[in-house]
Amino acid sequence: MGCLAMTSELMYAQWGATTANVLVGVLSAVVDSIPVKFAVLTMNPDMSLGQWLLVTINARTRSRPIDVFDLFLHATPAVLVILKLGRRQVAGG
Repeated sequence: MGCLAMTSELMYAQWGATTANVLVGVLSAVVDSIPVKFAVLTMNPDMSLGQWLLVTINARTRSRPIDVFDLFLHATPAVLVILKLGRRQVAGG
């Protein structure tokens, strides 16, 4: 099993498309967005049109500092929800 196949299995099958697409957006803020987009297209995960739009919006080119701030501003609620759900699952409820 290749690296992209394992990454796709982990991100899209186990974590879910929304969590994976938010992570792709964060990753594309750190790494150039072209390789990130290419990797997602190569993985070809089974997603709805809404999820494809989410990954397209999240993995855009961010070249100005305000763009990075905008990413963190909009990603914070999703990250907090993910952390809260993870904490709830660990606590058993």
